Amino acid sequence: MAELKLLTARRTDLVCDRTCASNRLRGLLAGIFPALERELNLANMGPLVLLTGY
Repeated sequence: MAELKLLTARRTDLVCDRTCASNRLRGLLAGIFPALERELNLANMGPLVLLTGY
């Protein structure tokens, strides 16, 4: 039972980290290119990989 709680907590941490990173990226993108941010779907992995490469 303790292992399951540990794995669940780790998964929650990873999800929160990804959400924070996505929100930071969205905020930066909106400040630089507001029109581009409106067009990109940052819920998909493709645009995120493309943008993090730059």
